[in-house]
Amino acid sequence: MLGNIEAAALVVAGEVDAGLLMPEKVELRASASVFATIRARVVVISDGAFVQGELNAAEGAAPPLLNDRRRGERDRPTER
Repeated sequence: MLGNIEAAALVVAGEVDAGLLMPEKVELRASASVFATIRARVVVISDGAFVQGELNAAEGAAPPLLNDRRRGERDRPTER
């Protein structure tokens, strides 16, 4: 069984293979490969990052941010 990672903030630029990531804020850089369930209030995912697992927004979470390298800006998902 894989371990869990708890932190106030987590920036991933390499490979992480864990059972559960539980930071307050997680930023996945373009070079990130994550094999885990992510549970966080704030999630930033750069274009090119890879995630295999679940993404669960913690209670009171902001919508995920997508850091788009092509335009150099952050987009919020559109409201439905």
